Amino acid sequence: MTTGTYKEHYANVRITLLVRLSYPLLRRKMGNMKPDVKVPIAAFSKKYNLSPREQDVLRLMIDRVVNAEDISQKLGISQNTVRIHVKNINNKVGARSKTEILSAFIDFLESYYERILSGGAAEPHQVTT
Repeated sequence: MTTGTYKEHYANVRITLLVRLSYPLLRRKMGNMKPDVKVPIAAFSKKYNLSPREQDVLRLMIDRVVNAEDISQKLGISQNTVRIHVKNINNKVGARSKTEILSAFIDFLESYYERILSGGAAEPHQVTT
């Protein structure tokens, strides 16, 4: 196993744990409401000015498809293009890794649903889907 492969595998494990651990915590906070990430993804994407293709990459990462090879196959683009999209998302979000991107999204998702549960608007600048 090469160093790059090990690092990618380690990052994938961290991302999977982050998503799996955060989702139940969010569900407990929401009670019977089921989190829907479609509208929050649109709001997050608008906040960080993500391109449509960057949004596609983010959606797959949220669905735990995190390595460049799998994302490239799902989107029909090269692995290098996937890496460029991830780098662009990192720059826009202020993250240094896929794990930090997902952590930023989970923080955004939590505050998004806290606003809803407290009776506030879902997003200060309304996002339509």
